[in-house]
Amino acid sequence: MRRSVYVNRPVKPPKGPRRRLVDAGLLAAHGLGVPLTIVLTVGGTLGLCVLVYGAINLLYNRSIARDVQAVATEAALRENTEQVSKAAEQMSKATQEMSKQRGSPGSLTDEVRERLRAATVLIVAQQQDGWRSEGTGFIVSPDGLIATSAHVIDYGRTREVGLVLDSGTERVRWTTPQIAYCPPPPPVDSDRQSTEEAGQDIALLRIAVSEALPALPLGSASKVGETEDVIAVGFPLGTALDASGSGPVPSFAKGAVSRIQRGPDGGVILVEHSASLEGGNSGGPLVLPDGAVIGVNVGTAGERISAAVPADRVSEAVASLGLRPSSPAPQPGQTQP
Repeated sequence: MRRSVYVNRPVKPPKGPRRRLVDAGLLAAHGLGVPLTIVLTVGGTLGLCVLVYGAINLLYNRSIARDVQAVATEAALRENTEQVSKAAEQMSKATQEMSKQRGSPGSLTDEVRERLRAATVLIVAQQQDGWRSEGTGFIVSPDGLIATSAHVIDYGRTREVGLVLDSGTERVRWTTPQIAYCPPPPPVDSDRQSTEEAGQDIALLRIAVSEALPALPLGSASKVGETEDVIAVGFPLGTALDASGSGPVPSFAKGAVSRIQRGPDGGVILVEHSASLEGGNSGGPLVLPDGAVIGVNVGTAGERISAAVPADRVSEAVASLGLRPSSPAPQPGQTQP
């Protein structure tokens, strides 16, 4: 039996095809008469070289694998980063679009602001004693019905009432309305009205129209809570702020509901709020950010406290005439009454 030439070698011999190649070389050398010591030395050196080559080859392959893995990981991270950036950009655009459509809390969208401007009118009343009072009104039905405060027209005792549509624009026009509804004056003339008297401070005017007018929807003050955002629209100081010669531009004052005054039956009498009011604001609409009218501004109830008659009184006055005011647009899932 032939003895293996790898006996007592300090280096582990190669396996497989490489070992057969080394064995064949060593046996051939030994058959040619090469001394066994030399054969063993050459065989060991060759085997060591084969092992070193295998180790280097293994390390090289592992290095390539790590590089490939690193490149793949970097590419995946880059792709994920790009996807996240695109998603963030799309979310930002969607948020901006929603903000543009809805407006920030307490603010008005451009569409609602333009509708309020078009439906808010300036009222000029010539009193019996020669004094002239100025106030605000707003259109409540497309056929020319306009709401204001009764005290603006002195509870119907004025000699003449004038009304300015599209004030502050090129379409400005003057017209003379008829009084359609007005409660009797308070029993006692006073600079300060009682809460009950202020709660009835509503008048309706009518003008002849040849086309439908932009009307504001009437909401209900009973559905409004304290701290809710509101906007007072009107003509503070009246024509004193007319800088263009075409009438003053409606002013917008932002505030919040501070208190809802209720009567013994639980009905709303007055809506107190923090939106600033000046002379000329009386009769103007107090609206929610969506443009729905919840009150008619009548004046101040104290320092930094403004007051408005609930829009429910306007709806009742319109109904007493056998008419129907504009209603807020139905919410999703609701139907128009």
